[in-house]
Amino acid sequence: MDLDCNLNILKMHKCCLLLSLYNIN
Repeated sequence: MDLDCNLNILKMHKCCLLLSLYNIN
């Protein structure tokens, strides 16, 4: 899902950040 995250980071970087926070926890 990293690739999708990188591609969407430009349009939905917010969603990516939220997912990252959840992953860290």
